[in-house]
Amino acid sequence: MQSSMPMEKVKLHIGCGNTKINGFINIDVRQTAATDLVWDINLPVPFGSIECTFSNAFFEHIYRNKRLSHLADIYNKLTDTGFVCYIGIPYFKNIAKFYLENQPGTAGSVFNLYNVYRYTHGDPEKVLPDNYLAQLHKSLFDEQELMQLLSEAGFTNYIIFSYGFPGDYVELPVTMGFFAVKQSENQDLTKKVCVDFLKNFEGIYLRMNSLKFLDEKDSMNGFPPCIKIQTPLTTIKYCQALISAKKNGAYMRFGDGDVNLLECKDDMLQAGNKEIAGEMQEAFSLTGEGIVKCLPLHSQKFGMEPGMKPGVHEGSDQWAENILSRVYKYFIGEKIYSHVALAYLAVFESGSALEFLRFLKILNPIFVGNENVPPLTITKLFGNTVHIKAPSQNSFGDIDRIEQETVQAYFNRKKNYDVIVVAMGCSGRILEKRLLKNHGLNAFLFDFGSLLDAFCGWNTRAWIELASLPQAYWENMINKI
Repeated sequence: MQSSMPMEKVKLHIGCGNTKINGFINIDVRQTAATDLVWDINLPVPFGSIECTFSNAFFEHIYRNKRLSHLADIYNKLTDTGFVCYIGIPYFKNIAKFYLENQPGTAGSVFNLYNVYRYTHGDPEKVLPDNYLAQLHKSLFDEQELMQLLSEAGFTNYIIFSYGFPGDYVELPVTMGFFAVKQSENQDLTKKVCVDFLKNFEGIYLRMNSLKFLDEKDSMNGFPPCIKIQTPLTTIKYCQALISAKKNGAYMRFGDGDVNLLECKDDMLQAGNKEIAGEMQEAFSLTGEGIVKCLPLHSQKFGMEPGMKPGVHEGSDQWAENILSRVYKYFIGEKIYSHVALAYLAVFESGSALEFLRFLKILNPIFVGNENVPPLTITKLFGNTVHIKAPSQNSFGDIDRIEQETVQAYFNRKKNYDVIVVAMGCSGRILEKRLLKNHGLNAFLFDFGSLLDAFCGWNTRAWIELASLPQAYWENMINKI
């Protein structure tokens, strides 16, 4: 049936019920006066090129195990300029809040259990008694749930919002929606396009004056009350434990540059573009026991260590909150590890740093990094090993070659388990992602970070200068490994 459907660009109105939107193909699970196509909403949509997908009070009717595949199907079939906008989704955070606070209701003077039931279950006996299962709500949602689903489906640019429904007894913001675009563009522009589109439904499905954008800072309330970054020592010890147990994984030192590239902006050493943004989104999305994901959150709010100060691994609370808010969705349920673990230990707990560096050298890891690192430095750090050379800037432009050479070096060594040290800036996180996802390597990937620059005598980071340590300190440390 799918092959017989039209492949030209289409606009879809899914779950149309009795409401027909001109210019759209109106789809529902049952035939109504408005229906152009009867289709099972839990199956892939039968079109190959979609310009726009809209729905109201639909998404909560999909079975939970079909939600992600539905969004991914839409994402894959959207044109480059396409978008999806789903509204009328029960917003459980406010539903629970208004019930517990005994607020005025949307269906009566008090937001009682019946009011709750209308959103949690859909009131199937009253609304559609002859088709109870179809009308029954299968899911509840909040910002966290929608962000995770959209992210895993492939969307990197989306807006989530709440609003009041016209005609309710009290027009409380107990419904929510999202507007997601295929291409990763400026979010302010996406927000404007979203507002312009929603204005078409003013007074029908929503009140524009009640519209509230639920940005990722608002949704940080979904985190545990006290978010704390793992200490540098805990971070390094965990990496060492994973390697000792021969676990596959990666120490992924996401920083502000990675966040910028995720948003199609430039990093200090890498120009951003849509291809990099897409790959960075995949890197941020990695999860699992062996994935040690980091953020630059060391601050008074999220956790400090002795000796940290502005410029030496400490950021302001405001700066750290900004970083976290922009990538919140990728760290739901995850521990956040220190992205400066080895560099911090090398300055303030040198014994712990030396212990790990000696452990690493015994393993004789493959080294993938800056082409300008002196061979003697590599030998002192990692032993007599292969050096896969990466450009000092814009290394993503050479990443296919770097990936191929790294994989070849891995298989040439014929080890049951290997360690690969990466030191090539933000593109290193993309390389780690590719090696883990695409090649089935039995290995741990360790991002070495800017400590390598200190060992090379390169004053490339503020912490190297502000730590006020002579080059003899670094020479002495590397000679002790």
